[in-house]
Amino acid sequence: NSDISNSDSLQIAREVDPEGNRTIGVLTKLDIMDRGTDAADILRNKVVPLRLGYIGVVNRSQHDIATSKTMQAARAAEAEFFASHPEYSGMLDHCGTPVLARALNSILVQRIQEMLPELRERLLHSLSGRAAPAAGQRLRRRLLADDQRELPGAAHRHHSRRRPSPPHLPGRLHQGAGE
Repeated sequence: NSDISNSDSLQIAREVDPEGNRTIGVLTKLDIMDRGTDAADILRNKVVPLRLGYIGVVNRSQHDIATSKTMQAARAAEAEFFASHPEYSGMLDHCGTPVLARALNSILVQRIQEMLPELRERLLHSLSGRAAPAAGQRLRRRLLADDQRELPGAAHRHHSRRRPSPPHLPGRLHQGAGE
C-alpha cells in the first residue's frame, strides 16, 4: 500500500497541486489485489493525505467487456464486491463509481458556484459598455433576478433527479438581493 506515495500519478498531481487541495485519488482494480491485501488505509486517507481523499472503484474487466457485460451489471457487481469485502464494507462512503460520480459532481457544482459571481460581473461589465445606459440597466436587473431565481433551482433540480443535494453545499448561489 505504501508504494502509492511513489506513484507516477501522485507525483504529477503534486507538481500542479503541491498541497493536495484539488486532487482526488481514484483507486482502480481493487478487486484484483493480491489476497490478504487491501487499500483500506489509502481510502482512509492515511498514507498520502489529500484534502478531497480517495475513492475506490472496480471497473469492468477485459472479459466483462468481451462478453458485453452491461454497465448496470458491472455497477451491481461493484456494489456487491464492496458490500461483501471485510475491509471495504465498513467504508462504503469511499467506494464505488456512484460515490465517485457524486463527489465529482459536488466538486463541479462548488467550482461553478465559486466562479459564477466573477463570470456574472465580467459579463455585466462587458454588456454595460455595449448597450444604451437604460437598456443596460434593465438587462443587468433582469440577469441578476434570473440568476438568483433560476440557478439555485436548476442546481437543485439537477441533484434531486438522482439524490438529495449534498448537505455541505449552500442552497443559494448568491448572498443578498443587491448583488
